[in-house]
Amino acid sequence: MTPARAHPTAPIDPLDPVRTALLRAAAEEAERLVSAARRDAEATLVAARSRSTAALRAARRQGEEEGSRAAAECLAHTRRAVRTGLLQERAEAYDALRRTVLRQVRLCRREPGYPAVRERLSEQVSRLLGPEATVTEHPLGGVIGRADGRTVDLSLDALALRVLEDAGAGIEALWRT
Repeated sequence: MTPARAHPTAPIDPLDPVRTALLRAAAEEAERLVSAARRDAEATLVAARSRSTAALRAARRQGEEEGSRAAAECLAHTRRAVRTGLLQERAEAYDALRRTVLRQVRLCRREPGYPAVRERLSEQVSRLLGPEATVTEHPLGGVIGRADGRTVDLSLDALALRVLEDAGAGIEALWRT
């Protein structure tokens, strides 16, 4: 009998253990690199979120400041516009009052007592400029006096406007009511 032959076994590759060790080492290195990349990515995300939050906070603060400035400018502009409008309305009201006063005072010439008023105004010219003063009647009522290069205007218009000027504080009270 012939001794039984042993089954031939596959030849053993002497590099197999090295290859296995290298594959294990490469897998461990790859796992370590992936973990490090994940940590770096997480750190990058955390830093980016932090910068984003800070930028958002700064932008919000800047927006609020700019909004406050814009609102203050708008309010100041509106106040100026309202003030200008009020002053314009007051000026128009004063002009209307002035025109009404002048129209009404000129009607005094039609009154029966006007000649006596004109005479008293002529006497006032003489007191102010002297007896040599020239007195002429103003076309709208009252008189004008002249002497030695000086002139006194006692026309009805001039007298009425002086009264309006003197009543300035009283007229100003009309704007507050």
